[in-house]
Parts: sequence; C-alpha cells; structure tokens
Amino acid sequence: MIRLLFLTYLTMINAHTKCSPTNSPSHSPSHINTIPPTNSPTHSKGSCIHGSGMLTLYSGENRHISNMSLGMVIKTADRFNTFSFNEIISIPHAHNNDSTTFITILTDAHKQLILTPTHLIPKCDHSDVTAAELYIGDCLFTVDGKESIVDIYTSVKNGVYTVVTNNTYIIVNDVIVSPFSINNYLISKLIISKNK
Repeated sequence: MIRLLFLTYLTMINAHTKCSPTNSPSHSPSHINTIPPTNSPTHSKGSCIHGSGMLTLYSGENRHISNMSLGMVIKTADRFNTFSFNEIISIPHAHNNDSTTFITILTDAHKQLILTPTHLIPKCDHSDVTAAELYIGDCLFTVDGKESIVDIYTSVKNGVYTVVTNNTYIIVNDVIVSPFSINNYLISKLIISKNK
C-alpha cells in the first residue's frame, strides 16, 4: 500500500511538470527586487531549486543538485533541525534546461539559495512558507544555526530540480529547505510519514 501511494505521488509529480505547475507570474511580490531578464521566456516550468544548488553527500563531497542519482546519500534535516544523512528515493526532474522565475535569497553569513516562488522553506519560527513570502530580516535555519535574510531578488534562470528523501528537509547550499512546493506539500507529508 505504501509503495502504491508513493508511485501514485511520483506519477502526479511527473504529470505536473515534474515538481508541480506554478504558472509563475511575470511579476514578483512588491517586497522582492526584480532583475529584468533579457528575452524573457514563458515562466511555467515548475516549483523547484535551481540546478546550481549544492547538496552535501555522506562522503563530505558537495555536488550540484542537477547531478544527483537515486540511492545517493545526502545531508538532510528533520523538523527539529537534527541533521542526518538519508538516501535519495526520488528525483522528479530529468536533466533539463527549463526556464522559469527564481528568487535568490542571501543571508547575513553570505549563504545563497535560489528557489522558485512557490517552493517551501522553514523559517526560524518553524513555519513553512513559500520563497515568495520571505522578507528581508526573516530568519532561516542553516547548518551553522540561524541566519537573517539580507537581500532577496528575482531573475530568470534555467534548470529546475529537487530530490526527495524520507526526511522532512534537504540541505541546499548549507540552508535547510523543503524538497517540495506549496502545491504538493500535503500529499508529500502523507507519503513520507507512511514510508518511515
């Protein structure tokens, strides 16, 4: 039954532009700076993490999220910010060059995270919000503790990715982030909890 639920979930992801459809607007929230793109594409390719994001393998090696494989063991975090290494059980995106709007988040300790607007990320009050709901001054969890956002801006980039483990969060560029967007959050929680 658990396997059937998980396969159904993966089928849903693949049917909705791999991560989930966003029909991302060509504008950004008013509190986020916009870097105007040249030759702006249609922004409709999913809710994920930019391919330049780095994950930490069990070996200590850092590798781009765009170059991960099933079965690799990566650094993750649970709801209580306890770090552990977990196996990748799903990679919803094949290697791609899809264009979409991303939000770049910079912290006061110089960490950078690039997400699509509806991708989920936990704040220091333990609420999961979308990248578009973040403001300068908000607090995020990182591998080095709590850090504040000092800049947020949007731009158009190519390459949308995510990876799924049995843990709640993944670590991208040393920042704790959900592997999911707002559109597939509830079903993902059900499946991961049943798969533990």
